[in-house]
Amino acid sequence: MCVSEHEGFCVPLLEAMVHGVPVVAFGAAAVPETLGGAGLVLDVKSPGVVAAAVGRVLGDAVLREAMVADGRVRLEDFSLERSRERLWDALSPLIENRA
Repeated sequence: MCVSEHEGFCVPLLEAMVHGVPVVAFGAAAVPETLGGAGLVLDVKSPGVVAAAVGRVLGDAVLREAMVADGRVRLEDFSLERSRERLWDALSPLIENRA
């Protein structure tokens, strides 16, 4: 669970996914983009809403397993190979224009 209002990329969300932990997070800053649909993103962070969301994940094994599976798929987007590809795609136009 992450209810921070000032997260950038939010690496702890990925760390949770690596360990097979479903994520419930407040949708601030880059949290929705980091999760990419692999977690429950909350529009509000009132204690009742957060507790209900966490209770739903804990009480619904099908939902919980689906979230864990979605997290594993999302992690593939951050693999070393995919990161290299994105870096090359971003830098190659700059390199090619200088040659």
